[in-house]
Amino acid sequence: MFGEVLGVSGLGGGDDFFALGGDSLIALRVVRRLRPEFGEDLSARVVFQASTVAGLAALLDERGLR
Repeated sequence: MFGEVLGVSGLGGGDDFFALGGDSLIALRVVRRLRPEFGEDLSARVVFQASTVAGLAALLDERGLR
């Protein structure tokens, strides 16, 4: 999801959304794409809490969404 909205390919687990040029507006685009995928009303806060690919995956796992 990060790669799609940022226009970056080949991301790894440690790649950070904000280091790759993400910001709060782009974070909203990420959660807009995640909501229908996981059927949960996620806020942009999840991207700030877990700004790496692996961190976001772990956060979604914790919530039972993956």
